[in-house]
Amino acid sequence: MEDIGINLRNLGRARGDSVIEVAAHLAGIDLFDVRTNRLHRGSRADGILSSRMLAPADAPRSALDVESFWIASEHFEPRANARLGRLISLPLARHLSLVGQSELASQIGEMLVARYSAVILAAVHKLSSAGIEAHFLLSARQVRQSGFGSRAGAMFDAGSGSGAKEIAALTELVNAIIRSYQEGGGSAPPQAQADASLIPRPDFRVPRRPLTPLDAAQIEMQLALARADARGVLVPTSPGHSHAAAFADRIYARRAAPPPAALLVRESGPPASWMARNLGRLARKARNGQDSWARLLGSESELLGRWRDSILTAGSKARSAAMISPGTQLDQGFLQALAALEVDRAPIYGMRPFFFLDIEALSSTVTTYAAALRAPHDDMERVMRARVQLTQAINPAERASSAAIRAAREAFDIARAQTTDAAKTRGQSQLREARREMREAREHVEHHYHITQAVLIDPDPFAAFDEPPDGGARSSDSHQRQLRPTSSTGPGR
Repeated sequence: MEDIGINLRNLGRARGDSVIEVAAHLAGIDLFDVRTNRLHRGSRADGILSSRMLAPADAPRSALDVESFWIASEHFEPRANARLGRLISLPLARHLSLVGQSELASQIGEMLVARYSAVILAAVHKLSSAGIEAHFLLSARQVRQSGFGSRAGAMFDAGSGSGAKEIAALTELVNAIIRSYQEGGGSAPPQAQADASLIPRPDFRVPRRPLTPLDAAQIEMQLALARADARGVLVPTSPGHSHAAAFADRIYARRAAPPPAALLVRESGPPASWMARNLGRLARKARNGQDSWARLLGSESELLGRWRDSILTAGSKARSAAMISPGTQLDQGFLQALAALEVDRAPIYGMRPFFFLDIEALSSTVTTYAAALRAPHDDMERVMRARVQLTQAINPAERASSAAIRAAREAFDIARAQTTDAAKTRGQSQLREARREMREAREHVEHHYHITQAVLIDPDPFAAFDEPPDGGARSSDSHQRQLRPTSSTGPGR
């Protein structure tokens, strides 16, 4: 029979591996990882022929439990780039029976336990291509009576070609066990297992990391379980109290429970001022019933007044900035946004979520639009000032230094670059975008915080029915009736 090769894969958390997930799929059971809050459903895997846990002779009996050991092994490594274990895979002969394949996998697993002092999960799987493979999951650390020890299989990680030599030696051992098993008619001689310790190994001393309080608690828990198991008082966990059952109960409880209230999330906008944040905090207390909004308005009237003054001041500055010259006709949308800012809505809508933030967002869009509207005028003034300074610098009567002339020319070029056709097109685009944002902010405020304004009727339609100012009688005599005598003569008289 030709020699077979082995496939070694290192499992690391940095690559997204999990020994709990690998153990669940190898053993064909469901395992729940409390660290990631995930249930690994290995019971859905197909082609699992056999699986068996193997441990050193001095390891506690709890090391033979698939669920408890691999969960403890995963949580024993706290680092984000921790080595979690190794997975060795190799093909098996298809002509062997299921019992023969399981026995051969167990003998190879016992050899690995004796060589690396690690806990092994040996499993035999049937592939979709009618092939048979044996998988061996090695724990990341050696396991003794006291719990987890130093790094298991450290020779695989050594440099200078030592890792490749160890893989070659392990391949030779595996092929020797397979040949002995087939030549012996289904049973490997005892010396095949003893040869596993005769191959020389390099002396690797991997330093043990310092124990954390969590590590000490886990080791103490493992020792307590081992002592209880030795006294025969350890009661195994029933299936109804396993991690999978607890996870299923949690899913059932979440489905039966009413849905949580929707979280209030505000869309992206300008950063809020400290006054708006404090007023929003007070409004949240009023919404939650912790305090009355009317009482909060009275106690925080100074803060609310300062916030209101800042909004009105921003609107006044924006109006002044937009008035480029006397008689400038302002955009109707800009005037409507300024009017929306001047309306005091806080006493009525202050308890609404994001009220103060929405008002400040409207103020910000008004200021941005005013700046974009004034930008062309400011650019032309900047060009005129730069031209005057350049003219003064190159004046023959009072000629400045070459450095001053160079600086004046650079300032003039920079100012003139803002008045090119491309710059004007870009400015117009920014102005349209600012107008759109201002319109949307105003419509949002007027829609969610609408207040009907009282409008005085002028002229008064009832002014014609009022008494004259002097208090005299009305000049009209249309209400009087004139009596006239009837004529004594008439037809027939």
